[in-house]
Amino acid sequence: MDDRRKRDIKDLINTLFFLLNRQNFHFHQIRIEEKRFRKAVECYATTRTKLSHVKQIRDFQLLLAENSRQIKMHHEKLQKYIDLNSDLMGFPLYQKAVAVLQSTLCATK
Repeated sequence: MDDRRKRDIKDLINTLFFLLNRQNFHFHQIRIEEKRFRKAVECYATTRTKLSHVKQIRDFQLLLAENSRQIKMHHEKLQKYIDLNSDLMGFPLYQKAVAVLQSTLCATK
């Protein structure tokens, strides 16, 4: 039983890390598209090009919003799992999970 619970907590931690990396990717893509849009405006690009950049920015913002929702959901799931399995407190994965929850607290708000 202990192996299963350790595997579950490890999977939850890895999922949260994956979602955080994906969130950083979306932030990066939004910044890049904003730079491209500004450059298109400065170079008097066609309206079609400008609209294309605006559409890309909006798409990445929607992906970021969905990803933030998933982060919040997995954050709550990991918190509940830790609360229900407090007897794992001595294990390194439990300590890592607590550290992840504290570090991602600002990402979920």
